[in-house]
Amino acid sequence: MKNFVCIPKALQLVLDDIGWFYGADQRSAGLPSRTGINRLHVLEDYQVVEALGKAIGQKINCMLVIGEWDREGVLRKVPNSNKWGEDWNGSLYYRPLEAEKILDFLNSSEHIEFGFHGLLHDAWTDDGKFLCDGEFYLPEGFEKGKAKRLVSDDHLRKHFDAFYQIYENVGFKGKIRSFASPCGIKEDPADGRLTAILHEYGIRFWHNNISEKMCAFPSFVQNGVIFNKKAISLCPWEVYDLDPDMIPTYDPSKSGIIGGHWVNLMRYNPKRNFEYLDGWVRFFQRQTRVFGHILSKDVEFAHFQQLYHFYSKIEETENGVLIDLSAVDAILPDGIRPPLYVSIQTKAGKPICKNGVMTVYEEKIDPMKFKEGFCNYKIERNGSSIVEIHFEA
Repeated sequence: MKNFVCIPKALQLVLDDIGWFYGADQRSAGLPSRTGINRLHVLEDYQVVEALGKAIGQKINCMLVIGEWDREGVLRKVPNSNKWGEDWNGSLYYRPLEAEKILDFLNSSEHIEFGFHGLLHDAWTDDGKFLCDGEFYLPEGFEKGKAKRLVSDDHLRKHFDAFYQIYENVGFKGKIRSFASPCGIKEDPADGRLTAILHEYGIRFWHNNISEKMCAFPSFVQNGVIFNKKAISLCPWEVYDLDPDMIPTYDPSKSGIIGGHWVNLMRYNPKRNFEYLDGWVRFFQRQTRVFGHILSKDVEFAHFQQLYHFYSKIEETENGVLIDLSAVDAILPDGIRPPLYVSIQTKAGKPICKNGVMTVYEEKIDPMKFKEGFCNYKIERNGSSIVEIHFEA
């Protein structure tokens, strides 16, 4: 019976590097890496993200690089944030009319949720030389080739303050709840310095690539912030004109939060961005037909569900299963008890839940192969750390 029940991993799409006005990778000229597509970014590049989110019923988590929106010179006083230092005078690629259209669209969006990614994504020396990819893990002594370390708390706060100042100046709406460090994590986060800063600025969810050698466990809670590893790399960061029907179906044992980049949804001709939209919908439908996957509603859904997946224990009973959530409850921030989602194969029989209210969330059943299907159930918890499910024939 135990094999018929699982706590599925939540598939949440996270798109890094949204917010640029120009896409070309200009690192060879000492400028930012941007998105990797050699054209201007336009309203259609945001519209395709919103359309995908609406089609699959998910708020796509878009990690914002905000520096090119700075029109008030905020970056002039932020260390290592740009090539020109105190002479920063805004981006050459900022286009007021396009920016106004994009802002209006984003502030009415229901399926795009911004997260914190960075100012201009990369780092420069005090004399304007390109230092490295990434903004928060810099070479020791600011010398190229040295091991990268997390910058000081003061350095972090200056960058965070600038991000939120620009966010407010522009007029963006929506609370920032999530964070992804550009270019991943470069040292063990065990000291908790970064999560303490994130919590201070109201961020509760952190996702990044990280090596198993650096951090063995893909999910943890620290200083009230939930961390989950980006389990899947959608494709190389700079790839566009991507046919989603060519992307494989993921193995649930290796999947989870999907790390992609804004440009991955684009066509070189932005007027053709929507040509692959149906393909992207099929891609997500294909993933969620796999037992062990559930499509996330938003970043909060994904992070809580991943905690349940990694920290819960399922034990078989005489006519069902017992799910022990005590390890999850011990680390959940602020004493909250979010809903639990479980997947149950139809051949197990009719499930009856104790210690919680269980309702059908979605069915994944082929009418011609009923006993090979499964249902995802939502369980509203009643305070107990034990959920018992038994089955009727």
